[in-house]
Amino acid sequence: MLPPCGTFHYAAKAPSDPMSSLWDLALLKPVIRTGSPLGDKRLVGYAPKMKVEKCGLRPDALEWRNQPSVMLSKVTLNADHEENAQAASVSFFLDSALIHALHPGDRVFMSRTASGGLGISAVRGKQLIFAAGTVSGVPLGDNVKAQFPRELIDKAEAIFRKYDPDFEFPEYPLEIQIGRKKRIMYRGSCQINGYQVYVRHSFRPGEDADPECAAISLNGACPAVAANASAELLDHGGMFEIHGW
Repeated sequence: MLPPCGTFHYAAKAPSDPMSSLWDLALLKPVIRTGSPLGDKRLVGYAPKMKVEKCGLRPDALEWRNQPSVMLSKVTLNADHEENAQAASVSFFLDSALIHALHPGDRVFMSRTASGGLGISAVRGKQLIFAAGTVSGVPLGDNVKAQFPRELIDKAEAIFRKYDPDFEFPEYPLEIQIGRKKRIMYRGSCQINGYQVYVRHSFRPGEDADPECAAISLNGACPAVAANASAELLDHGGMFEIHGW
């Protein structure tokens, strides 16, 4: 698990031209300082600037042979000050069509969780437009939830442990709720109340925990292919770069 200084949870408003503007990011929650750099810092500080650059198709098809062949946008978050930042900048890739699905003023959220999962979401008004990556780690509007049914998992493991005391699930299913309808999924695709849901894989617990990789996209507002491809890009650790001071 990463200490707080290796994580971030930011919010921003989409500018009128996302590809040529510098985005202003802010922490979702204020930091309660403890005096320890591990707890007080965030990966790229409290108020980084973000830029989005077109970079065409995958620049190295051999290195990224297991990733979707889509038009890419490179997203870079630059720390505003070294005092509260563990790194000078970080960068990752998204399907460019995901950026083009944004409207000016949309609320965009980005996170890197304690288990190292990367997630992004966009909310228009109170409605989720898209989410990709570690969807349980970002806000999803008023009508969408993504979580792990911990109580059900514990009950199921307790049944198996009557026969095998060491039993544990190698992967926890992801619960997606949209409106009143729920689905519990390890992987696969489905439609729920006007949204396309894609789960590449769910959460894999253990010492080297592997966060879920999923996408949720509103029909007619965001291409499902763009959300799904972006989830897969965020899932590939080699495409997330951290740059030191």
